[in-house]
Formats: sequence, C-alpha cells, structure tokens
Amino acid sequence: MTSFEWFTGPRREEVRPPGETYLDYGPSLPEKYGRDAVGLLVRDPECIFGYWEGGETLRMVDLTAGSDRSFNVSTVGTLFLHADPDHEYEGELLRGGVVVARSNRVRTPRRGPATEMDPEWILTPAQQEEFKRLSGVVGLQVGRPSSMMGRV
Repeated sequence: MTSFEWFTGPRREEVRPPGETYLDYGPSLPEKYGRDAVGLLVRDPECIFGYWEGGETLRMVDLTAGSDRSFNVSTVGTLFLHADPDHEYEGELLRGGVVVARSNRVRTPRRGPATEMDPEWILTPAQQEEFKRLSGVVGLQVGRPSSMMGRV
C-alpha cells in the first residue's frame, strides 16, 4: 500500500515569480471531499490504478474470474493493483464490512496486438501503392495483418 497526498494546487510563491504576470489558479483543492467514493483507471493489461475516500477496506472484484481480493486501506488514498489481461473489474469500498461505495467497471486490454483487422481500416490498393512508392519498399503488403505480409 502506498501513501498519497492530494494535490492542493500551486503555492502562491510558485504562482508569480518576480517580474512575471500573476496567474490565478483559483482556490486550492480540498484534501477530502467528505463523501465515500472509489474509482478505477486502467494503466495497462496488468495494472489498475485505484483511488478512494471514506473506507477501511478496498475490495477488488474480478468479474471475469468470479474472484476478489481485499486490501486494508487508509481513509483517503491510491493504490496500483495487479490485474489480469482481458478481465473486467469493479472496486468496492467497505466500512465495518458493509459496502459504502462502488467504482466504475473497467476492462483491461488483452496483452498482445489484435488478431483481426477492421475492414474499415484496411488500406485500398491505391493507398498501398502510394505508401510503397513513398517508402521505397517493394513487395510489402501495407495495411494487412502481419500473417499476410510478403517478404521485403
């Protein structure tokens, strides 16, 4: 578990160096908002970033596998969580064993590149020829999946 301090905006002395124009960033952000909340953001196929306020336990529910993991947490914080590729997750914030907030659902991407090509994005023969001409490459099938590529 990591500790985290909320960003509260630039200090006034950082806002206006001597001789510079004053830039008003508005009021500082509060350290807490006073409400139970939890959210998830996908970082990559094997990592999810979680943030929360107002609980004792963060439960990470793997909806694809039907399993969950729990973490004892501070009242406000963030955490990078291990995830499996191509799985759907949801976070639950608990206090006294009762769910007080649920996160958004997120889905991690698969680990490798796509195995199929969307027909909308396949290059036309004229576009392929133009790419070949501009690159100086002969014999390359531009805009096709790698399994369909010719030899250079």
